[in-house]
Amino acid sequence: MDENAKRGEWLTGTVTSIHPSSDGVVRRVTVKTPRSILTRPVVKLCFIAAGPQN
Repeated sequence: MDENAKRGEWLTGTVTSIHPSSDGVVRRVTVKTPRSILTRPVVKLCFIAAGPQN
């Protein structure tokens, strides 16, 4: 993943699990993308609300 990518080039995915630290704060998550499954720090994510599901 390129941290300097433009907004239209961002990789999108779905958070599938959270990983709380020893103090109970979620700092890492597992994200499923169309091509892979990644573990990313929460501070590197940008929340995009999903539309209504049919």
